[in-house]
Amino acid sequence: MLRVVMPAPPSAVLEVAPPFARLRGRLLAQGRASETAAIFDGDELLVVAMIMAVDAERELCLGFSSRARARMRELVRLCHSTMLAYADNGVTVMVSVLPENRQGRRMAHLAGFVADPDHPRKMVFRGSGHVDLRKFERVGGRGEKPEAATDQQ
Repeated sequence: MLRVVMPAPPSAVLEVAPPFARLRGRLLAQGRASETAAIFDGDELLVVAMIMAVDAERELCLGFSSRARARMRELVRLCHSTMLAYADNGVTVMVSVLPENRQGRRMAHLAGFVADPDHPRKMVFRGSGHVDLRKFERVGGRGEKPEAATDQQ
């Protein structure tokens, strides 16, 4: 069973941070300025989520451990239901995903985010009440385009 700890402890933020001191410092600063949650499978950290106010929107930033892969379906569902709660309260949530990050874009799309045509890196939550994760199982992530796994909205 997944366990959510809010706010995420700084040690969890550091565990998913890249090994570069400068980036680790930035990520810790972002964690202090954000709403944070650490998601564990037992005692094993899977992901740290940070939601930061950016003008009138919120930006979602996720840091994954290598152990998250085995629980990705549950994590996508949890992300989707959490983003629905923000949307139900009139809050726009976006993520920034590089166009070449196919796995990241696929996961964001499965969680209910759609690409912003005016900003190639920006995806905005427009999720409905249902996420079809059967598509998530069919795609191995290598050699297939994300469009093969998702419906266009």
